[in-house]
Amino acid sequence: MRSKNSDVSHLGVADDITELVGGTPMLRLKRLVPAGSADIFAKLEYLNPGGSVKDRAAIGIIRRAEQEGKLGPGGTIVEATAGNTGIGLALIGVNRGYKVKLFVPEGFAEEKCILMRGFGAEVVRTPDERFADLPGFAYPPCYVDVGSKSTGPLRMHYVEAGPPDADPVVLLHGQPTWSYLYRAVIETLAAAGHWVLAPDLIGFGRSDKPTDRLAYSFERHVEWTARFVAALDLRRLSLVVQDWGGPIGLAVLAGEPERFARVVASNTILHTSEPALDGKVAWANHSIDGGRVVLQEALLDYVSYTQRAPTLRASDFVSFATVGDVPPDVLAAYDAPFPDESYQAGMRQFPALIPLTPHDPGAALNRSTWAALGQFDRPFLTAFSDGDEASAGWDAGHFVQEDRGKELGGVIARFIAGHPSS
Repeated sequence: MRSKNSDVSHLGVADDITELVGGTPMLRLKRLVPAGSADIFAKLEYLNPGGSVKDRAAIGIIRRAEQEGKLGPGGTIVEATAGNTGIGLALIGVNRGYKVKLFVPEGFAEEKCILMRGFGAEVVRTPDERFADLPGFAYPPCYVDVGSKSTGPLRMHYVEAGPPDADPVVLLHGQPTWSYLYRAVIETLAAAGHWVLAPDLIGFGRSDKPTDRLAYSFERHVEWTARFVAALDLRRLSLVVQDWGGPIGLAVLAGEPERFARVVASNTILHTSEPALDGKVAWANHSIDGGRVVLQEALLDYVSYTQRAPTLRASDFVSFATVGDVPPDVLAAYDAPFPDESYQAGMRQFPALIPLTPHDPGAALNRSTWAALGQFDRPFLTAFSDGDEASAGWDAGHFVQEDRGKELGGVIARFIAGHPSS
């Protein structure tokens, strides 16, 4: 304790913990080289208040965000971290009055989580045990970083099977599922000699899950998926898409068509809300004169429900949109990535991103994709199911991979064999 008028400046007392970042001492190392041959110094960065040099990066990130007006009173700092940067952000961010949410990888050191929580940060991760012993899905997790300057580091999870020297087959899921949906397709294609890759979109499966719904946009999903393809440098790839996997995956194709050898599209649509769609889709979504649009009641009910329901479960959507009875343990597997509402921001946001007017940014993106597909001169197969109101094919629901996964895998394998890469 010190009196109000006491002078302790000579003791180096700081009034704010951020004043202690940097200015760490130097130590001359005398025994590493012969005397007089060189001067070697060690910078003791472990004496930063958070225990590492990453405190310098953390305070720099926060100060720059404040200066650029991106971070202000009541703001939230969200970071996907492997350790020390998150510790620094927690220490400094909470000290400056911000809420800090940290996403950490599976197997992350528990002592670092304890330290982050001790500094006041919120650490969110889907526990490893949620993915243990899932029926028919014994694949080890794989990850790539798909983050950017605007989002920060983000890990996208994927499973792979089959010989990696074969041409890749990429399977993209949609709302509200994850790569587990493709398990029968993966098995069938791998047995046919294909290198199969099934990623989880950001916010789903074992991929990172930002808790802020505004972190998710159609454009960002396209960007993240494009980064996945680029990170693995996939070429001569066969793209298989369903639901939101269609608009996202096909937009990636539109940006780099030279990477793609062929496409299989199942139960998906590129919404543009244009007048020409009148009568062409079972769920009406098109504009008419006078600045008006025609929307199917079921479509509006779906979007409204996902925004207002107090609880969402992926398994409820799978159960509703399949023809056969899905076993309870399989339904539970679809819910595995989402222990509670804090993990469901991506699931909540996807339906709100459906373009419902021609002026929606998503409609513009889909129009660009349609234009690119008009120039895409490689094999393209549609494999739609009768049980999806906007499609037709064979006896299956919207989630055809769940109803007829092996059959779909066989269709894809025969399509690839019949249309070899040039």
